[in-house]
Amino acid sequence: MADVLEAPPIEPNVAIPPGEHLEEELEARGMTQRALAQLLGRPPQMISEVIRGKKAITADFALELEGALGIPAHLWVNLEANYQLTRARLEWQSGLVERDVPSLLAAVEAASSANGEEGPFIARVRRITGDPWRTMAKRLEGARHAGLLEVSEADASGGRADRVFVLSERGRALLRR
Repeated sequence: MADVLEAPPIEPNVAIPPGEHLEEELEARGMTQRALAQLLGRPPQMISEVIRGKKAITADFALELEGALGIPAHLWVNLEANYQLTRARLEWQSGLVERDVPSLLAAVEAASSANGEEGPFIARVRRITGDPWRTMAKRLEGARHAGLLEVSEADASGGRADRVFVLSERGRALLRR
């Protein structure tokens, strides 16, 4: 049997609130937001907030939409979940952009070249940058996702493997600038 090539997952670069789909559906049916609100017994402001992405589509509201529009509730819930995940991913990635990436890369380079220093790699990077653990993990993963870092495994004290981030070619080029 032939090996199957797997493509990397496609990750959108814009988060589309499910309310935009709701708005398109209402337009296609010639229905106003006010008419939907009356049909559902909801305030018109709530429908408007869902459409503008200010209010999430809950499971209960998805069931109400299913009853009113005939579109299965699981589709509305999936649209909401994808929207929230994409927003979180974009915020995660933008957090990396807003920070001083060259200083992060310099800290990674210094920590990965510190042969005699004990302690896990991330602890060394954290000491160099002064970031709390969660922020450090987020920044390292964001830089890896952006192609600035690569991951290798190294033996840490106690026989457990430690994830070691090393500069990719792209990261080295950025650091040389």
